[in-house]
Amino acid sequence: MPDKKTPVIVVKKSRPKPPAAEPLLPEPHTDAGVAVKSAVPPVPVAAAENAAPLTRKPFNKQARKNRAKMAHFARTFPALWPDFDKGTFRPMKVGIKEQVKEYIEAHPDCGMTFGQWVQAVRVVTGRIDYQRCVKEGEPRYGIHGEPAGVVSAREAEYARLRVARIKARLDAYRDAREKKQHDA
Repeated sequence: MPDKKTPVIVVKKSRPKPPAAEPLLPEPHTDAGVAVKSAVPPVPVAAAENAAPLTRKPFNKQARKNRAKMAHFARTFPALWPDFDKGTFRPMKVGIKEQVKEYIEAHPDCGMTFGQWVQAVRVVTGRIDYQRCVKEGEPRYGIHGEPAGVVSAREAEYARLRVARIKARLDAYRDAREKKQHDA
């Protein structure tokens, strides 16, 4: 009769977290670039051992990817948003997908696929900065920077509602984060 195999349970220990490499709070600077001593008193050693570290979390991996997609989009079509570096956007024309698809098919060496473009547009149009630029009567632009239509009242109202939703989501996130920090 064959022996019955018993399951083996492996328990792994969690590794201790390394100490924070960056300072807990940034040093304030003056115009001359010289660091100024902070008025905040240092935290006692005993209290620091029991408290959670105050370091900023590194930026979310998805946020880094989104920033990279937006930057790649702005480099591929620089005439659409000439002031992208400053964080200013211009409304895109209705039906820009067809124009982009034709451009990417005609220029396969542009460094962007249509799927990457769609992802970048979702990131851009979901931003509060973009929705704020969609105002009634403002011109819309094509990928080469040429004006192509204007924003209608209905589109402007929809953008205003999206701004309100984004603000509500950000406020809820901030409230939850503050509550979590307060409870900790």
